[in-house]
Amino acid sequence: MPGVREAIAYFHSAGLKLAVVTGASANGVQKTLQANGFEDKFSTIVSNDDVRNSKPVPECYLLALQRLGVAADECLAIEDTQHGLEAAFRAGISCLALPTEMSKQQNFHSATAA
Repeated sequence: MPGVREAIAYFHSAGLKLAVVTGASANGVQKTLQANGFEDKFSTIVSNDDVRNSKPVPECYLLALQRLGVAADECLAIEDTQHGLEAAFRAGISCLALPTEMSKQQNFHSATAA
């Protein structure tokens, strides 16, 4: 996704707490982060291994908020799917939708911005 590397570096250097909240496995996420040099940029990672219910259930985002020690109104989620957007919304987190080629036909109407 264009600009992701720069955005992560910028937010991390600004001292913001970053989290990965994904439906992927922890092993897969770790491999992706290591391959891109991001393994030290995130304060926490919530994967499908950590929750019983996947997105759009907000369990993953609620766990990330707990681990980060922040309130939902202090966060911004960046999502590329409707289910991810719904999970963030249900957790009370504002969400920036960045649809991909695979998800651009999905409904992102509840996004804070797209």
